[in-house]
Amino acid sequence: MHLFLKNLIPRLKQYSTELSRIEQLVDKTWLHTDDYNNLISYRFLRDGTLLITNNGIVEEGTFVYLPPDSLYLKFGEEKRMFSQNFIINGILVLQIQSRTETPFILYDPKVVLDGDVQGYLKSLFLQRQGLDLLDKTQNFYIERFNKLYDNIGKTVYDENFEPVSAASISLPSRYIEVVGGVVKKELFKTFLQSEDGILEVRSYDRYTIAEGDLVFVDNQPAEGSFRFKGHADFKRIDVMGGVITSIKQNWDLAIAVSLLIATVIVVVALYALLGH
Repeated sequence: MHLFLKNLIPRLKQYSTELSRIEQLVDKTWLHTDDYNNLISYRFLRDGTLLITNNGIVEEGTFVYLPPDSLYLKFGEEKRMFSQNFIINGILVLQIQSRTETPFILYDPKVVLDGDVQGYLKSLFLQRQGLDLLDKTQNFYIERFNKLYDNIGKTVYDENFEPVSAASISLPSRYIEVVGGVVKKELFKTFLQSEDGILEVRSYDRYTIAEGDLVFVDNQPAEGSFRFKGHADFKRIDVMGGVITSIKQNWDLAIAVSLLIATVIVVVALYALLGH
């Protein structure tokens, strides 16, 4: 049982139904896979009978619900008292009273079709908490990832759903630094084809490359002057210590584009005027 389940279950309880609604428990089959990979079924009958089936062998016992949240089970020589019990979307969670180990979990096979309880609970938690996968490689998750704007201040969780203490995350379009569990820095990536090779620019502004932005070549801080041939915006970018120190705009092309736009506007205006 993974650590993330121990972290998940207390958080999922806020979305659960207490066992006081006993109709959710009885007259259905609940399955549990034990430590030896045996699939054991439990069926709680309305008259208090408990039927436990393991490899075709049936053992009969009893169960009693004790308000507000205790369940007493008796089968063979075994007598167990479970507390802090709840049901959530086809999952039955039973915690042995006064014990701290991972709860005893059963599932409804009509809901959890593939029997992957951990995967099902994980998906349910992500949906209820509004968490998105941030980095598949490191299994990091974030609160409602914003694809258009920055995510500064949002909490980042690891695969066990614990806040990430510190991390550097390189995504295809962004670079994110996490400190103390939250996003402290987020830079937007742009890839430019210079005459000397491809530059990776990490900008503070999503739409603008400016002095002070970071530049990398082959994942290393860039150094020198990089020229561009036929680029719409730049003729040259000067970089020192991986930081842009100056940008020479491609004014010739910019002016040509502006003139073209102005010409189009004039033509459209004349066409509209002559049309009247």
